[in-house]
Amino acid sequence: MHIRSGRVGWHGLGLLLASFAAGAEVPVCVENRYGSPAQAAAIERRMQSGSVDEVVLALRAAQATRGIELGCAESAYAYGGGDVRAPLPGAIAQAWRVHADSASAALAAYDVCPALGRSAGAYALGGWLARRGGLAFDEAALRTIADNLRATQYLSERTPGALSSWPGMFGYAEVLGDRGHACHVPGVVGAGVATVCSVAPELCVVYAGGRFAGQRFAVGDYASARDIRDGGGAFDQGWAGVMMVEAALGASAAEDREAFRRSALAAGEWALAEPPVRNHNYTAKLVWLLAVLYDWTGDTRYRDGLLDKLERNLLPGVLMDLDADGFVDGHAQLRFADLRAPAARVPGRMWDAHNALPWYQAMNAWAMVEAYVALRSRGDSAWSDRLRPFALAMLDNLAAELAPGGGLPPDGPGTTQVAYAFAVGLWKLADAEGLARPAWEQGLWAIWNAGLGVAPGDNKTATAAIVALRAAGIAHRSHAQRVGESMHPASPASRVSGAWFDPARSGEGVSIIGFAPDRLSVTWFTYDPWHPDRQAWITAEGGFDGERFDGRAQITRGTRFGEAFDAGAVERIDWGDLGLSFAGCRATLRWRSVQPGFGEGARELHKLAGIDGAACAR
Repeated sequence: MHIRSGRVGWHGLGLLLASFAAGAEVPVCVENRYGSPAQAAAIERRMQSGSVDEVVLALRAAQATRGIELGCAESAYAYGGGDVRAPLPGAIAQAWRVHADSASAALAAYDVCPALGRSAGAYALGGWLARRGGLAFDEAALRTIADNLRATQYLSERTPGALSSWPGMFGYAEVLGDRGHACHVPGVVGAGVATVCSVAPELCVVYAGGRFAGQRFAVGDYASARDIRDGGGAFDQGWAGVMMVEAALGASAAEDREAFRRSALAAGEWALAEPPVRNHNYTAKLVWLLAVLYDWTGDTRYRDGLLDKLERNLLPGVLMDLDADGFVDGHAQLRFADLRAPAARVPGRMWDAHNALPWYQAMNAWAMVEAYVALRSRGDSAWSDRLRPFALAMLDNLAAELAPGGGLPPDGPGTTQVAYAFAVGLWKLADAEGLARPAWEQGLWAIWNAGLGVAPGDNKTATAAIVALRAAGIAHRSHAQRVGESMHPASPASRVSGAWFDPARSGEGVSIIGFAPDRLSVTWFTYDPWHPDRQAWITAEGGFDGERFDGRAQITRGTRFGEAFDAGAVERIDWGDLGLSFAGCRATLRWRSVQPGFGEGARELHKLAGIDGAACAR
């Protein structure tokens, strides 16, 4: 956190003073970031209590002051020459194993200190997303993170007396700002917590119950009497709240699902109460959370809150050309071609100097996509039709900027947010509607191939989960669709169904199909020990008790491919015993063959992909 003009800022990123890969300097516009100081203050007042028309007028006045600097960012940043080729599915599966195998380390890291939504919550969101598609991830680690964040939430049962702020916020532990404490978080978050508790002590309370009883938490970011109205608490609220929705849908135990459901709904109440602020990417996190909650519950209060924050914040902040006349909508004298920043000459950029940075552009873009997807899911065609051009334009703008330079450098700011925005747009919008967006693909792969694919943590793992799901052919399903599925848990056989392999032996694997709740069909795709150029398919059927499968296997021979195939000539030859023992998303393959050369042995397998909606057994 940091202090800006008497206000508390809750999020910030380092600046890269660099140049375009092609050699042109990135223009920097540090004056009039939100218009004049008076206009910036007017925007803040109107967003907090004004009408839609008043907000639009305030924004238009400030935008006119920025003039040709609309969409010009407040700092320079670098482009990195990237490999934009799509990786092979096997490489994506291997990369996902890196993320999934990081769960135990994350569990240790996130089980000690009060967690943050942007780190632990974002990481766990990736795990829950993966499990919903049948990919491997340790549920125990995910439950630990969700329980940790739930314990930070500001609720009446954790505080004596009257609440001093809106309930439902995932609070910021004061120890995060204590430089001498093991849980100290360096940078803007730790400093901001310390500042809030010093400047506005009424926003910091000691929890009387729960896991963190006795610890003091900052539980609000809005105190008009003290000139604190930054809105940055929404940044972590979005990540943590959306993660809780996924946990409520994905946890195996009913009591866990109920606990996470209550937490998600409480987060939604806070999101409804929190007013929009001029820093659009903060409010965008509320848009995202409310969109997911509306899709999940169908509660029109979330829809109304979502639309209010769109109309009084995000929509009028995007530079659009809906009438295709070449001029910025709402500014008849401002042509896109005349804008100073090349990135702003393509419609879809955020207007102000802060949110025009690629990483904040990305956050606003994926919030717009999520809002569109929720309204599409719930059949609200009037609003979804209105939002769709914005969602497309915002990601098209980002892709157009990054394409010539091949993305952002892997060690610079923005890579994780930009990659996540492209992944969400591709999976939930382009794929779902059969829409080709190769520039989005290239933007994602440039960052992925530069190292994000094998770098677990925070929203890198959330991005990797979506990439792995797409590679496995698992389509996005709305939260509304998934509610019914959560009421009818997957059978043990469906939870182990899918593709399994030994990561050290890419090129062979095992396919498992549960054709009854207690019966499996298993096929081991491997090779003939006597003829290395020939494949061997070993198949078995047998009973399954939820943990163990045993069957008598066979191989076939006797006919040929294509028109020469003769079903009557197929020979089914006894091969021997084949067994599997399952532990979550890992299994032990056992065999004892009666055929020469195959012998007996055991091999450890990892789940590569499964049935959509059937996560691994606990």
